[in-house]
Amino acid sequence: DITMDERRVEFVMHQPKSNQWVELQKSGDTRTTITRDFLSDTMRVGLIVNGVSALSIFRRRVGDDFDSDETKKR
Repeated sequence: DITMDERRVEFVMHQPKSNQWVELQKSGDTRTTITRDFLSDTMRVGLIVNGVSALSIFRRRVGDDFDSDETKKR
């Protein structure tokens, strides 16, 4: 696969829980683990690469939030 930053990687995805995907990437000596946890109102994305970790939390947009004035301007 080719990542968003244009690296070529081999990857395996698995689903250890009904609401979780885990992606293991390999590119040369670099190993990356991306864990996505899907909750009712959020998605948590954890990333670990070369001993460095990061976490992002995305809130689900519903109803009027999705049809905001900013979205309509685009």
